[in-house]
Amino acid sequence: MFIRKVPGLVLGLLLLCSVLLAPVLVQAESDIHATFTVNTTTMNPDVNPGNGTCADSGGLCSLIAAMQEANAYAGADIISIPAGTFYLPGRLEPTETVTLNGAGMGSTIIHGRDAGGQPAFQIKANVTINSLEIRNFSQAIAIASTQANKTVALSEVRVTNCGNSSAELGPAITNSCSSCALQISSSYITNNFSDACGAVSNYGSLSISSSTVSGNAAQSSYGGAVCSTGVNNSMSVTNSVIFSNSADNSDYGDGGAFDLRGGTYSISWSEIFGNSAGRGGGALAISFGSLTLSQTKIYGNTANYGGGLNLSGDSVTIDLTLIKDNHADGYGGGMYVWKSTAVTNSSIVNNTAGAKGGGIALNDQTLTIVNSTISGNTADEDGGGLHTTNASIARLANVTVVDNTADADLTDGTLAMGGGFYASGSSQIQAKNSIVAKNHDLKAAVYEIVVSDCYGDFVSAGYNLIGNAGAFCDLSGDMAGMQYGTAGHTLDPQLGPLTLYVDNHNYYHPVLFGPVVDSGNPAGCRDYSNTLLASDQLQENPRPYAGGSAQGYTPRCDLGAIKSFRIHRELFLPQLSK
Repeated sequence: MFIRKVPGLVLGLLLLCSVLLAPVLVQAESDIHATFTVNTTTMNPDVNPGNGTCADSGGLCSLIAAMQEANAYAGADIISIPAGTFYLPGRLEPTETVTLNGAGMGSTIIHGRDAGGQPAFQIKANVTINSLEIRNFSQAIAIASTQANKTVALSEVRVTNCGNSSAELGPAITNSCSSCALQISSSYITNNFSDACGAVSNYGSLSISSSTVSGNAAQSSYGGAVCSTGVNNSMSVTNSVIFSNSADNSDYGDGGAFDLRGGTYSISWSEIFGNSAGRGGGALAISFGSLTLSQTKIYGNTANYGGGLNLSGDSVTIDLTLIKDNHADGYGGGMYVWKSTAVTNSSIVNNTAGAKGGGIALNDQTLTIVNSTISGNTADEDGGGLHTTNASIARLANVTVVDNTADADLTDGTLAMGGGFYASGSSQIQAKNSIVAKNHDLKAAVYEIVVSDCYGDFVSAGYNLIGNAGAFCDLSGDMAGMQYGTAGHTLDPQLGPLTLYVDNHNYYHPVLFGPVVDSGNPAGCRDYSNTLLASDQLQENPRPYAGGSAQGYTPRCDLGAIKSFRIHRELFLPQLSK
């Protein structure tokens, strides 16, 4: 045989090498991820944690025993949990990297019936939880402030019916670690409650993607669903649905869905609807920090002020967003702006205010609106579309302000003011290449509709159309290309009906040969930084549209948010729609 032909020296060397390498092989084996499979719903402890075998006194692997073994056995381990309901008598406290895999949200349920007020998971390591449900705990997930640089990821997890009324404990999911990341994806966070921050509290990094957050409540304070707080905290929400959350306390209830303070925040490709706040921001309230909203629908939310949004952030940018059908008992049906804010390519439509600013209320700040539509908003007092006060400046570039109504409740026997906008005190409306027309005030004494597009200082930066400047619209500035009517002779911009094009756009198309077509600045459609706009609100039609060049026609900027689309100048179409 071959072994007999191996010289003794060679064989000795081989044996020596095997002995020398043995410790290395053992060490490598200890780094292999171990999988512990739970096979009982009982909660008996592991008899020998660290031996690599999950077994209680009866030889079964309970959820508690699996966690004890994963904590004691070195390496990043996996705990596999089958279908069933697991009544947890106390918290699970992972101290080593671990992944828990359930059999599905409707199948594997970790239940806090016997938990005695303890959280389901007290996190002290990197933890991933997949495909299970956590319910009926005072808290589901707790990451303590004493931790550092941990990542907790939830995927296909339902957290429901968790809560407590203690300000010390926190909500269902709590990330108190400023350097830790909490990641929630493809999950449902529903019907939880807390004193503040109904479902999630974050002091570190929070991401929510492809998830539903609904039915949560902050019982005594702010943040019906989510709070994110701290100078260095951050939050990202994408492709998610946030609805029917509440923070209804009239003294402290800010942010029916989100209360954001001091960090960096972004929300995109999401819907936020049917939320309520007792004070400000039915959908969202931000105090300090920066916020970017894009490709998002905010609708059907209510608050005392800022029915949709209450914006006090240091920097707020809103793009390609629909703010619709929100209500404020006081100011700002769509949004109340307290800090400088920029709105582009968006629609603010059909919002209502019990006081002023049906679409927007602006207080002592600068608001820039570009390529956007403000329409169908109503205020029971002044400023159907937009109300500004103190030293506010609202800058409009290529904006359509149409069909808004002031004094909508008919309670004032005198003439209401500013169907389109109302600029009070030293505030101003500054506008270029914009349309303000067909807005109304209601006069209760005779139930009369009065066409009143503007009240207060209107400073033109050139090329605007005001349907009825009236006696209360103080026009000044660059009057080049200015078109305006009077009470006795209103000017019709000849726009098509308000049309829903895609989820985030309500818009008016101008009639092909109407007064707003090719009536803008010959130097092009520009914003207030003098930057040329590449396209209109729909992000489809270029500004200007060059289709008539072959016929010897040089197109110009159209007024308002939407570019009239022309294939041939000489083709007569009384009204175009997408």
